[in-house]
Amino acid sequence: MRGGAGRRRLVAALAVLLLLSSALALGELGARLFPAPDGFAERMRNYGAAALEPDDELGHRVRASESVTIGDVVYSSDERGTRPTGVSDAGLPQVLVLGDSVSFGWGVQEESAWPAVLEQQL
Repeated sequence: MRGGAGRRRLVAALAVLLLLSSALALGELGARLFPAPDGFAERMRNYGAAALEPDDELGHRVRASESVTIGDVVYSSDERGTRPTGVSDAGLPQVLVLGDSVSFGWGVQEESAWPAVLEQQL
């Protein structure tokens, strides 16, 4: 009985390893078959040069009080380097959103980023 449990764990570990390897291979294949659009890397470098600044702890951060347009999306930041929300009612609960480019609203206008939508729903 004991040998059977060990074998099941080994088979499960191998299955997980196979699944992860397959997912990485599919991601690599997708990146090669569907490369980024022309000029994407240049736009990202321009964004970085205009909107980011070096930071000793984070590597980089969004410059405070900046506004940059990439394509048809305007990225602006307030005095703290966060996307402004426009809500300033002192009586409302405040929600802190920590996250990545999705939380920042990369690729969408400020009012369409999910933290802004959440704020409108509260």
